[in-house]
Amino acid sequence: MKKFLSWKLGAILVAALVLGFFDLPGSVQKTIIPFTPDAITETSINLGLDLQGGSQLDYKVDLRKVPEADQESIVEGVKGVIEKRVNSLGVSEPNIYISEIGGETHIIVELAETATVTQEDVENYLDADKKVANLTEDEKKIVSLEKAKATVGKTIQLEFKEQKSSLDPQEREKIHNNAQIALDRINNGEDFSIVGQEEMQAYPGKVNYEKAEYQF
Repeated sequence: MKKFLSWKLGAILVAALVLGFFDLPGSVQKTIIPFTPDAITETSINLGLDLQGGSQLDYKVDLRKVPEADQESIVEGVKGVIEKRVNSLGVSEPNIYISEIGGETHIIVELAETATVTQEDVENYLDADKKVANLTEDEKKIVSLEKAKATVGKTIQLEFKEQKSSLDPQEREKIHNNAQIALDRINNGEDFSIVGQEEMQAYPGKVNYEKAEYQF
């Protein structure tokens, strides 16, 4: 019985030493055992967010008013918008994926590290008069999380509009009158580029002004 316990205790100690060795930095491993293979010294363990201290944001996608045939493309479009917002945070390798939870579509954002924190972020998201350099790790995580929620969590609204194939008489007359007014201004000596830019600002998406150079 004593031999069995001694053998068991020895096995536990050996296992603990081996696991402890694997947990050491590669440089320390090389110091202890110079011929340690690179495959061991360069091995890294990917920790989950619960161990890394990262953040997870969960966004529900409301598809009640979206035709079923368009839902997949809409979700991918929303995911693309979120990815662009996450990239602006300066976080490396974020994990963004689509998940079905209880029959609902969700977009999950996992951030394994803190976002880039500026002094403006500290003033906006931390109730304390501190400089970035003086923040504790916990305070950086708080600011980073609030910044991520504010940046990524803005509501994404999609509008569906039916393209018109023809204009009704009233719309046609209105467009004609606006075009005539712009033409009269130009004929009266106003700068064409100024008139064009003003029309573009007044009717975004409907009037396009392009400056071209002509050679004769």
